[in-house]
Amino acid sequence: SKPLNDRWSIGALLSIAACIFPLTAQAAPPNDDFADGAVVTGATGTYLGTNVDATREPNEPNNVLPGFDGASVWVRWTAPQSGPFTFNTHGSKFDTVLGIYIGDSVNALLGVVGNDDDQSAGGTSGVTFDAQQGTEYRISVAGFDKDGSGTQSGPATGDVTLKWRPASPPANDDFASGIVLSGPSGAVQANNLEATREADEPVPVGPIVGSGPEPPNELLANDASVWWTWTPQQTG
Repeated sequence: SKPLNDRWSIGALLSIAACIFPLTAQAAPPNDDFADGAVVTGATGTYLGTNVDATREPNEPNNVLPGFDGASVWVRWTAPQSGPFTFNTHGSKFDTVLGIYIGDSVNALLGVVGNDDDQSAGGTSGVTFDAQQGTEYRISVAGFDKDGSGTQSGPATGDVTLKWRPASPPANDDFASGIVLSGPSGAVQANNLEATREADEPVPVGPIVGSGPEPPNELLANDASVWWTWTPQQTG
């Protein structure tokens, strides 16, 4: 065995090294901040990442409701063509909250669309919107805050999977393409999967109050609309 003074010397060196090179916490993801969003390209693709140890920046907008999302990471995507696109977090390993924005500053973003849970399993999210060719969209993938306070259990975190592709909206997605109904009574079965909201389309309920620092940031409670048209044949 080593003499006592040799063992003491080794221990002292380790102690000194620990003081000079202290243990550090796990680093946040490289795209934690809005300004460092990961750039992705193409009409179809998949981004893989994580929001473990991610944070929320001051004045960062809420993807759906205040206090219900945190640990956000950012992705930047420029639309290669105009038309409806769908983005989803299916395959992510945690309960996600997804938001799509336009803007160059985290405190001056225009909300396009947001979603907490869609019809997929595991609390993942999906949105569809009309993209404009050449426009850069900022995508926020955040973790749902389980207690809504932002202070106790904290937001969900894990591996991020973000997928995008051109959407296939219903034939009556747009106001001008409303399907004609007829007769004094009737029924119709349809779906609004991958439907969108048009620019200046009215909102039956209204924006989600307080979903952003300023009114332009507010994401809408009503999206994925489809249209019909009906003309009564009698008054009553």
